[in-house]
Amino acid sequence: ARCTENAARHAPSHARVEAAHLAWGARPSQQAQEEGRLGGCRAFDVIIASQVVYVLACIPALVETFATLLAPDGEIRRQ
Repeated sequence: ARCTENAARHAPSHARVEAAHLAWGARPSQQAQEEGRLGGCRAFDVIIASQVVYVLACIPALVETFATLLAPDGEIRRQ
């Protein structure tokens, strides 16, 4: 809800912003794509992450998620 409110307040009127819960890892990301839980997208031009990793053991699953969901010419932005 907070992401949607923030986008409505600050994004250009033509922007499309959605947020969804996503378990990390290649398989959960692929399942979300197959089930259409990513707003109809299969890959993203930009993935923005902020304060997402607190346990080092979680980093490999996060990297798998980025690799699965990032478009070939996409970029990751760390805030």
